[in-house]
Parts: sequence; C-alpha cells; structure tokens
Amino acid sequence: KPEPGPLHTVVKWQWGIDPAPTEFPNFADVWSTPSVARVYDANCDGKVDLADPPNIMFVSGNAKQTCCSCSSDAISTCLTGVLRMLDGRNGREIWSLRKASDTSTGFAGMSVAVGDVDGDRTLDIVAMTGEGFIAVINHDGTVKAVSTEKADGNAANTFGWGGGISMGDMDNDGRVEIAYGRTLFTYNAAGEIERLWVGTEGSGSGLAQALSHFVDLDGDGTLELLAGRTAYRKDGTMLWNNTEANGFTAVGDFDEDEQPDVVVVHSGVIRILKGIDGTILLGPLTLPGTGSGGPPTVADFDGDGKPEIGVAQQNLYSMLKPEPGPLHTVVKWQWGIDPAPTEFPNFADVWS
Repeated sequence: KPEPGPLHTVVKWQWGIDPAPTEFPNFADVWSTPSVARVYDANCDGKVDLADPPNIMFVSGNAKQTCCSCSSDAISTCLTGVLRMLDGRNGREIWSLRKASDTSTGFAGMSVAVGDVDGDRTLDIVAMTGEGFIAVINHDGTVKAVSTEKADGNAANTFGWGGGISMGDMDNDGRVEIAYGRTLFTYNAAGEIERLWVGTEGSGSGLAQALSHFVDLDGDGTLELLAGRTAYRKDGTMLWNNTEANGFTAVGDFDEDEQPDVVVVHSGVIRILKGIDGTILLGPLTLPGTGSGGPPTVADFDGDGKPEIGVAQQNLYSMLKPEPGPLHTVVKWQWGIDPAPTEFPNFADVWS
C-alpha cells in the first residue's frame, strides 16, 4: 500500500480539438461521462480479455461554442452527436458511428451503458438517439437493434444534455432491462428492444437529464428501478413513492442496520430515505454551496469502513459524514471557494 502524499498527474493522451477527431472532426464536444470497459479485440486473437486494453465510449457533438441547447439550430446540437469508441492505451479512434438509422439526427449527448444485452458473451453499447429511441450497438460499431418507442422526456428542450442509461436483469430471467429515467425497456426473445412501461412518479432528477439505476431495495433477490423519489418494480408498480421533490440518488447503509438506504439530492438539499419503504430517515439538510447539486457519490472517503456522501455544486464539492444514533450528518470537509484551491485558485467551479 503506497504512503499518502501529493499526486502529480501527467497527460497520457488527449482526444478532441488537438488533435481533431479522425472522423467527423467538428464533433469533438463531450458533455456526459464516458463509459469504460473491455469491448474490442485489439490484438485480434479472437477473444476480449485482460490482454486487450480498456475502451472508452461516449457521445461527442458540435455545440458551436455554446451549450448544446442554446444554439439557434433547427435541431438542437444536443441531439446530433456521434457515438465513439477509443483505445484506452493511446486515445486512438477505433470507430465512430454517426447515427443509428438513416432517419435519425444522431445520438443524444448522454452517458451510454455497456453490457451483454443479448447473451452472446460480447459487450454491447446502449445509447440514446436524438429522437429518444434506445439503440443497441455491437462491439464493432454496427447497429444491433433500435427501439420502436421513445423514452419519456424526449420532447424537452434540454433533452440530450446530460443524464444517462442504465442496465440490469430485474427478475433474473436472463434478459436485460434498459432504463432511462422512469422509462423501462427490455431486449426480448425476438431480438427487439421493447418498451415495457413509463412510470408516473419519480424519474431521477429532471426528465431531460435523468439518471436512474437498478438495486435490490427490499432484499427479495430481484431488482427495483430507483428513479429519484420512486422505486419501481419490474411490472411498473411502485415499491414506494416518496412525495418530496425528485432528484439524483445513490445507495448506502447509513444507519448501520445492514439494510440499504437512499440518499436523494435536489435543489441544494439532501434527504436520506429508508430503502425498504422510502420514508425519511434524515433531512432535508441544506448543502453548503450554491446550485442544485449533482448526482451523489457514496464511498468510504476517510477509510473508516463506513460510507460517506460526496456532492458537487456550482462552487463547492462537499463530503458529508452520516453519524448514527440518532442519524445526522456532519460536513466533514468542503473544497472550492472557501477554502480556495491551493493551485489555480480561480478555477473552483464544479459542473460534473
């Protein structure tokens, strides 16, 4: 185990403006978090394993030096992105896919999901088209399937500027479910992406930049879709619905009862809910910075074996430490305006 100390970073490689992308060189803006997995057979030995480098997959667009939903284009540049795969060793472009169908404008600029959708033991990339359809892409950049129905929220002006897709097998039947916000799809036995339902309550923050994820909240061995203030079952019914504001979520055992709890961030406050029924354990607690706050990170920040909560706001990144008996939180530290960064002190805005 290395001794703690200052970290000195070196740029291994970079991709984007300098040098410009090989294909579609004007589409170099990346505004959602990339996904990383070993997907491509780089050494041509017929399999993908540890001998192959990780790949980086993301959607890049041409925002024309403004936010992608702020341009005067007839079609928002949030919806005209290119799906890319890079070699993690050197940043080389392996392939770039302009669109999933001839009638599409491109890809929405949200985070993609990676997993084996059809059980063929190779990883697929799941992305959103600019129109709001789910697209499953093979490891080689060819299109495997596109849904015939759209995800909820696709009509919003800012759709495609953030948010992300998640995957999971909710009922252990060997078929993958795909979620965006409160919309659930599945890859069925006919090789089609079928929309199962659209929920009526929580969505995982705003519909246009939604983030939802799968977790077993009630301990029955099957997964629920946690979408902001609501936990949905596979059939679309609700395990629970908390009537407070919608928001971004993460899961941890904060009260040390060996059961999952849910932290929700919205409008500059956090709440901690019981995973089994959505009742409030703690909150609302006002975050110390400005802005609504992004998706929370749950991790053991200080090495004490217990989970803490990290939240980015416009001007601060804060680490909150839940303390049991009765449950309360303490702001353990914050970084940003007060105190200012040690290096480059004027660069303290956090937007991801």
